Amino acid sequence: MGVNEEFLKDFNSSNYEKTTMKTTTKTTMKQEEIIKIIAENPHISAKEMAEKLNLTIDGVRYHLTKMRKAGLI
Repeated sequence: MGVNEEFLKDFNSSNYEKTTMKTTTKTTMKQEEIIKIIAENPHISAKEMAEKLNLTIDGVRYHLTKMRKAGLI
């Protein structure tokens, strides 16, 4: 069983690259916002941060985990 050629075409297309870049940029922007929020209030809760960022609590935790692994916080 081989890989669907249409899938590969879409996967390797510039749309895929644009989407990846857009997602990466959004993530970076959210990470910058999180760093600013933490700098302003180091004791802020995930719930409060989620409200400020218009994210779910799980979304905030996702970014915090990713940032910890990258050594950003």
